This record gives sequence, structure tokens and C-alpha cells, in this order.
Amino acid sequence: MTITKKSYLSVLPIVAILLVIGPIYGFCEQKVTVKKKKPAIVLSEGRKSKDDLILWTPRNVHTAIKFGNPEYNGTAQFQIRQGRVLALQLTGTGVSDLSPLKEMGIMVLDLRGLPVTDLGPLEGLQLRELYLEDTGITDLEPLRGMPLVRLYLSNTAIKDLAPLQGTPLKTLNLFGTPVKDLIPLKGMPLQYLWLNGTPVSDISPLTKCPLVSLTLHQTRVEDLSPLAGSNLQRLHMGETPATDLTPLRGLSLTRLIFTPGRITKGIDIIRKMPSIREIGPTLKNKMNPDKFWGLYDSGKFHRSDDK
Repeated sequence: MTITKKSYLSVLPIVAILLVIGPIYGFCEQKVTVKKKKPAIVLSEGRKSKDDLILWTPRNVHTAIKFGNPEYNGTAQFQIRQGRVLALQLTGTGVSDLSPLKEMGIMVLDLRGLPVTDLGPLEGLQLRELYLEDTGITDLEPLRGMPLVRLYLSNTAIKDLAPLQGTPLKTLNLFGTPVKDLIPLKGMPLQYLWLNGTPVSDISPLTKCPLVSLTLHQTRVEDLSPLAGSNLQRLHMGETPATDLTPLRGLSLTRLIFTPGRITKGIDIIRKMPSIREIGPTLKNKMNPDKFWGLYDSGKFHRSDDK
């Protein structure tokens, strides 16, 4: 077919129209879609491991945290080994969004005192230690199934421990939380547990836990029988409604903090316990047994003078 100058000129307007409206109606082979996207995080010079994982460096750790937290002040402390962020401390950094941490492979994470309210970005991480004291966290569901061995929740609004069921926790701090139900802790390998200042009244779920140290200070616990026959070494039960110490018979306590004036039964069991090294009405006023019993026998610890 021969294209004359006249026929060539006649099709130019059609071509021009197609070039203008083609991208709009999809007439062109290459459809152009323009979207506003959040800029990608530029972590480093593109270093990747053989498994296509990010090899973290101090520089790109700071960059990633800053990307999700414009208020980040650059003071995070961390430990990196073979390109992996093993431990990260964010206390005092101003961080509130945890999503930049998702790919770091963190095992130890300290968020104490941060304005963090959502643990969702941590879901799926293999955390071993997590410190959440004085944060705005109210839901532990993202922690379900984590291999946590140490968890600090003091002064948070956490009420439900169900997501922790089956967790291999050895250390748990619930100081100042509204937790009442300890059933999710049943059968855990717990050794160190702080319940001070909680509304807990029943510690029977702890019966089979290998507790070494237990703090019940200012709880509602009256019955200590779940502790009978345990390997407990340190017990802080000051300012509780418990009056009977007979369940502690046969234990090898090394420290006992209690309110002597409230005890009506079992005080001789403690007096005859040879393992006691520290005893007193408060941690601040703990003392050696000889001094304590001397003061006790002199009438020092009365109902109005237990502190």
C-alpha cells in the first residue's frame, strides 16, 4: 500500500486524538497509572544476605525507626550480630509506632515508658524478653505463641493474660496491673512472679509452678495453701489479709516479708525455719532473724505498728 502525502496528513488528527485520550480509555498498549505512594525506606547500600534478608547496620536501624517515628530522637541502643538486631532498647526515644521493627529479628525488646499502645507489629516475632512497663498497652494478643521467657507488664492496664497461655515464661512482673485471674499461668515454668498491688485473691493456679520468688504485697490473697510443698525461697506477703502461715511448714524460705501483727496462726513455723536469712515487715526494714525475733518478742510488731 502506498501512503501519499495527502493520506498521511489526513490521519494525523486521528493519531493526535488517540495519543491524548488513549491513556484515559485504555486504548494504548501501555496503560499509565499514577498513585501517591509512601516513599520506601532506604536502609543502606542495598546489602542483603544470601537469603535476601536485610543485613542490619547501626545506620539503617536508626533510619528504619525514624521512618515510622518522626519524633524519634536517635538514642536507641541495640546489639547487632551477623546483620541481625538481637536486642533493642527504645526507652526514652519517643517511639510510638513499632512497625519498623517487624523485619529486625529482635529477641530482646525494651519499650519501657514509651507511648506505645499497639503490639500488633510484633506479631510473629520470636521475642524472648519483652519490657512493657509504663506503656499504654491493653492487649497481649499479638504475643500469643511467642517463646517469651521474661515479660514485664508493671503499671499497664493489662487485665487478660489468656494470650500468654502455654508461653514458657520464667519471669513475669504484673506489679500495679488490674489482673485478677491467674488461670492462664497454670503449669507455666514460672520462677519469679510479682503480683504486688494487683486485685489477685486466688493463687491456686500457681500450685505446680516451680516458683523461687513470689511477691503478693498488697494483694487480696488470704489462702497460702497453694504454696505448700513448693520450692519457694522468697515470699513477700506484706499487707495482705493472710493470717495463717501453717501452709509454709516444710519450706526452705530464705526471705520472708510479712505483716506480723496480722498473723494469728503458724508464727512458730517461721521462727523454727533454719533457712531464713532475711525477715521483716517491709523490704526496706528486713533484718537478720535474731534481730527480728528480739524485736518481735519485745512487742515491737503490733497490729498498729507493723511497718
